[in-house]
Amino acid sequence: MRRRADYTHEAYAKRYAEVHSDFGIRTRGVEGYVQFHIDPLASDEAAKLAGFGACDFDSVSELHLKSLTRFLLATPHNATLGATKDEELFVDRTNSIMFISRVVARILP
Repeated sequence: MRRRADYTHEAYAKRYAEVHSDFGIRTRGVEGYVQFHIDPLASDEAAKLAGFGACDFDSVSELHLKSLTRFLLATPHNATLGATKDEELFVDRTNSIMFISRVVARILP
């Protein structure tokens, strides 16, 4: 996700951690929730050293779903929780990305 232009990265991260995290916990169909807070300076340096473009986002929310169908069926209830309205206060939703993925490889120690 990307922050709104009127939010500093620090203010965005604070709201994301202290307020918005509650939605990830209360959302039906979600069995696990992880917030990744991007370190802009370290990410920019790592991207440059690796030959990638700049890291141009602020966070990632990882939702663990047992079933995509169960999550989608809960959408009407989840909409009443207010997560979207809260995001509109600090997230640049138009320039943020949502995707569904599957783990296809995992390296364990």
